[in-house]
Amino acid sequence: MKNRLYTFLNVLGLSIGVAAFTVLFLLFIHETQYDNFHPNIDKLYRITQEINQSGVGEHSASVPFPLGPTLAADYPEKIKTFVRLFNFQSPSLSVSYDERKFNEQRFFFADSSFLQVFGFTLSEGDAATALRESNSVILTEAAARRYFGKENALGRKLLFQGSIPLEVTGVVAESPRRSHIDFDFIASFTTLDQMSVSSFRDNWVWNPCWTYVVLQPNVKESDAAALFGDLIDNYFPESIAANVRLHLQPVSAIHLTSNLDYEISANGDIRYVYIFGGMAVFILLISVINFTNISTAMASARVRSVMVIKAIGASRSELFWFYLTESAIIGGFAVIAGFILVEIISPFLTDLSGNPLQGSVLSEQNMLIGILGAGILSGFLAGIYPAYYLSSFEIGNLYHGRLLKVRSGRRFRSILVVVQFSISLLLFITTIVSSRQLEFLRNAKLGFDQEQIVVVPVANSRIAQVFPEFKEKLLNAPAIASVTAMEEVLGKSYQTHEFYNEEKGSSFYPSIIVSHDFIRTFNIEIIEGRDFISRSGKPQGYDSDFGVVEDMFGYFDEDERNAVIINEAMVEYMGWGSPINAIGKTLSRRTGNEKVIGVVKNFHFSSLHKHVAPFVIDLAGENINRNYIKYVAVKIKPDQISQGIEAIGTAWTALNPLQAFDYFFLKEKLDKLYIKEQQLKQISIWFTAIAVLLACMGLFGLSSFVVEQQRREIGIRKAIGAYDYQLVAYLGMRFLWMILLSIAVTLPVSYFLMRQWLSSFPYHIELSPDIFLISGGIILIVSAIAIAYHTIRAARFTPMETIVRTW
Repeated sequence: MKNRLYTFLNVLGLSIGVAAFTVLFLLFIHETQYDNFHPNIDKLYRITQEINQSGVGEHSASVPFPLGPTLAADYPEKIKTFVRLFNFQSPSLSVSYDERKFNEQRFFFADSSFLQVFGFTLSEGDAATALRESNSVILTEAAARRYFGKENALGRKLLFQGSIPLEVTGVVAESPRRSHIDFDFIASFTTLDQMSVSSFRDNWVWNPCWTYVVLQPNVKESDAAALFGDLIDNYFPESIAANVRLHLQPVSAIHLTSNLDYEISANGDIRYVYIFGGMAVFILLISVINFTNISTAMASARVRSVMVIKAIGASRSELFWFYLTESAIIGGFAVIAGFILVEIISPFLTDLSGNPLQGSVLSEQNMLIGILGAGILSGFLAGIYPAYYLSSFEIGNLYHGRLLKVRSGRRFRSILVVVQFSISLLLFITTIVSSRQLEFLRNAKLGFDQEQIVVVPVANSRIAQVFPEFKEKLLNAPAIASVTAMEEVLGKSYQTHEFYNEEKGSSFYPSIIVSHDFIRTFNIEIIEGRDFISRSGKPQGYDSDFGVVEDMFGYFDEDERNAVIINEAMVEYMGWGSPINAIGKTLSRRTGNEKVIGVVKNFHFSSLHKHVAPFVIDLAGENINRNYIKYVAVKIKPDQISQGIEAIGTAWTALNPLQAFDYFFLKEKLDKLYIKEQQLKQISIWFTAIAVLLACMGLFGLSSFVVEQQRREIGIRKAIGAYDYQLVAYLGMRFLWMILLSIAVTLPVSYFLMRQWLSSFPYHIELSPDIFLISGGIILIVSAIAIAYHTIRAARFTPMETIVRTW
């Protein structure tokens, strides 16, 4: 009981360390086990397509419609089977059952081989035939409950896009297994034959299909990749074949290493997995150091028991294993306490995408055994040095009171304290840098307005067909400032379209197709030329006169076929020198005669994870609105958000009553582009706090014990006239020099590591001195607080009290 404080600190510190390690280990396992449950995973690949001309183009996760079946038909000795997924490149698709209507974001069409290629299992239905027939659909158990409640889903008829019936032929079983393919519905691919998209089934230019192949057992990846050269030459149009490359991507590597254009869902990042793995090891190491430090510091309190045990005949090895077993038992208790902590907080844990972590430590046997073993092993490792230390005392030295080995252990303990606080300081600096980088990404000036803009998905809906009427209704509402339509969400994604220029020929450029008032709605700065002009002679929806430069081409009324707007990066890429020289240059589509009418200042049309590239803004013609209008962007006047949303909903219901009304705020959508950085920040904050807490707990316990051992010296110093503040300073410096040393060691290392991490971002903060000064200062302050209690308390005793307490 005499040393119960130190035993408590040992158990508490190790249990917190095991709990923190377990949480980070869970996240690590969660991120590294994506797609490992599919059959033939070592032979399963996704085909990706790269179109590159002088550094401009795309590297797409999707490929043209006919690629998969053509590969399988032409090379059956290499390709065992294939499967395609397709979703109209639409943000959502309408599904209804009776009065239940939802816009589904995870609805795909797939070939009948889907359930054979991937390892998803059905709780209801036959996997061999579920997607064989047209107008068939399988859905997840969660989706089935959403539409049918507790009723049996098999045989039920859903209505797709308000007109196409789909019969439920299977229900996908819920599973904690994770895949980069995140779906709620999979409809049979042959159902597409009833839709307008069927005309693109033999098109080798449009690439909207995520295509997967399973190689024959004796075929290597390099053998299959060698087929792509002839395939491109034989099937791709001559105009693009020279610039097309196809690649095989292992499905097992997609989640952590793939960041292509048009990913089927948001992926993780291998860099952050390494960071979390490092954090897990660091925190467990800190807790092990705590245990070792406090246990060795307690050695002198146990010399009498060691002397007695040795006197009755115990050997050194017996003592060693006795104390090591004792440490392992404490480690076992710490693991149990750690598991309890993890189970308590597990409902609040999320992965890198912000989704809840599924499952429990206790529900997965292998993980449970692994973490339990790691905890007990940590107890053993933490106890090795204290056991060796205690068992090495010689009985003669103990009897005569010579405890030089106890004193010699101070250097080892000092090294461990330096390591502890070096790790804590590194994590603290990581937290500050990641927090500032996240704030930079979220608050950076993108070159267009994000606030007050509501975005309404309209792809494949009646609104896309009657957009002019929808826009007119919205502009009649007092709360609406402006309205436009666009192909993709500005700032999040874009498309690539083919444009022709005399100097560069035909090439695919990042671009977006928009309707009138796009520039105005997003407040994009035109630095040369003019905006698109409608047939009315001024932009639609403008309340005031619109002044423009003289129309140098004379086709205000035909901007839809004759005009494009480009950014500064495109001017530079084309070699046109200055924006004024770009005005009037040809940059045309296959069916148009477009010329450059305006140049806008560079803006971030995709996330800040990418550099600004050449970009084209193209005006949609009335006859193609239905195909290219996927979103309507509505700018709402300040302080009228609720009224504006109500007006949008009213107009939607009036024109499209059969489909549910959905919307989102542009700012919130763009903030989600940095969800991985947000998760890194949150995890860093929590686990840095744990690391600092553990280090301070160890320092608190160590300072308590050291002060106890020096009470006689403290009494003598007081007796010869030492003041309290001098004793506090003397005792404090015994520890603070270790903290100062850890700061000196860690600052250059952390600077190098943070520079390396920031260099992976095209746009990032600069590492300013205050980051390191603040981090080092806070670590120094909390360390001083940790040792202040015992040093001040010891210094306040009178010499007589000190000597009496010592004896």
